[in-house]
Amino acid sequence: MIRKHFMRRVAAVSAVMLAVTSVFAVPVSAEMEIGDRNGDGVVNVYDYILIKRDSVEACAPLTLAVSSAESYAGKTVKVQVSIEDNPGCRNASFIVRYPKELTLLNGRDSVRLDEECFCEASPNIILSEENHSILYMTNSISLCADNGRLMELEFRIEKDTMPGTLCPITLEMINLRGEKGQLPKLTERGKIRVLPPPASRRSTAIKGADVSQWQGDIDWEAFASNSDINYVMLRAGFGKALKQEDKKFRKNYEGAKAAGLPVGAYWYSYAMTPAEAILEAHTCAKVIEGCTFEYPVAFDFEEPKQLKLPVEKASAIIDAFCKEMESMGYYATLYCSSFYLNHTVSQAVRQRYDVWVAHYNVAKPTYEGSYGMWQYGIEEGKAGVNGAVDMNYCYRDYPEIMRYAERNGITIN
Repeated sequence: MIRKHFMRRVAAVSAVMLAVTSVFAVPVSAEMEIGDRNGDGVVNVYDYILIKRDSVEACAPLTLAVSSAESYAGKTVKVQVSIEDNPGCRNASFIVRYPKELTLLNGRDSVRLDEECFCEASPNIILSEENHSILYMTNSISLCADNGRLMELEFRIEKDTMPGTLCPITLEMINLRGEKGQLPKLTERGKIRVLPPPASRRSTAIKGADVSQWQGDIDWEAFASNSDINYVMLRAGFGKALKQEDKKFRKNYEGAKAAGLPVGAYWYSYAMTPAEAILEAHTCAKVIEGCTFEYPVAFDFEEPKQLKLPVEKASAIIDAFCKEMESMGYYATLYCSSFYLNHTVSQAVRQRYDVWVAHYNVAKPTYEGSYGMWQYGIEEGKAGVNGAVDMNYCYRDYPEIMRYAERNGITIN
């Protein structure tokens, strides 16, 4: 009885194996073509699956893509053309087409070919600025499976382009040839979005502080947790010598940035002539080199001997420092008290540069002009710092203005 049962099970298993073999059997004519792909000594369905998988992978499309970006009308912007999932290419050509709202910044110099991807193919470009197009093409090469950036393009957005405009950058006439002919491909067009200019005034003022080495060691994580500390102005230093860098500037800068606070800077001046102010500007620039500021770099004009100068001399000193900082890529502003802004600084300078006015314990500064920031008083009891700090209102969206003006190391890209 047991033997009969065993024999019936053997027969059933044999029948199943025969059925499987008949379904997955590899035709004799294909046996030599397929070969023993997995090295198990038998040419069977598993080898067929492996060759099919290789075939599918060989037919998988590569991706040729243009990146996207955003910037303001009148500003410059960069995009990249890249290739990914490249199975192997012998030569490539395509046309990049861009709309009339974009202009190549410096003609051919605005197109930078990558030094690694497809470098053996000696790629060339042909510009047709009147047709708003760029032809990219390589020479025939040995099979190249490079991935990455093929080229970078730098455009200027025309000044009269309306905010909100989307400028498409498309790929046309694409010819990518592999070992056995045309390669399957996917393409992704890029687009440049034109941003609206920043509002000159905030709808509501926001509070922040300014600090220097006199505040000692600040716990920046705790300091940033104060609800009325939304930005911070840091003293970078004073005078015209590098040794006059604020002893806590670098530590304060790194701590504020790590805590996520937007940062600006100010330089306390002793200059008595425009030439000395220019020296101070270069010292300030050296101290803050490598930093990025979402808020202005302010010229602190409050030394008593400066405030006794005639209007034309005081104004010339301020103008010299601020103009020199602007020439080095910074957004310069003037810090001064209400009274001396009204009586010691010329109207031309007050209108030429943004103003950070100081006037404590009043409902409104007596300064007669417009201002972006107001240092309104001193407050104690802030978490993260011992003692008092100067407090300010800010009326402008300086982080957005820095992006728009591309100043203080802040760019749109």
